[in-house]
Amino acid sequence: MKEFAQSLCSYSLAIAFFGLKEIDNMLTSAPRNDARAPAVEALDSLTSATTAQFGDTLADTYQAADRVQRALIGFVFDVVFPFVASEIHRRVRGNPQIVFVATPGEVSPAPAPLMISEHTDST
Repeated sequence: MKEFAQSLCSYSLAIAFFGLKEIDNMLTSAPRNDARAPAVEALDSLTSATTAQFGDTLADTYQAADRVQRALIGFVFDVVFPFVASEIHRRVRGNPQIVFVATPGEVSPAPAPLMISEHTDST
């Protein structure tokens, strides 16, 4: 029980310091050639480490809940901040070869780009 209490307190302290580091990461701008900001990378790393501790049932439940909450957040941002969505669409329009997909077993919250080839209808 003593070891559990010590580990729990260490974890709580680490999360508090992680929050401070995330504030620093958000205030520090990422170089333009980085695909993702340092704050996003750090959160993804923490999420992966946490979800690696789940069993199969809890991992499946987490993935389903994560997909729902990501869709809701995406919807809210599209409605509340339409200028952000239009900027993303403008950038994607410049490169129609990129389509973002999420695979069912994906733990990482960020979708991976999938390159597709252009095809012509011969009808």
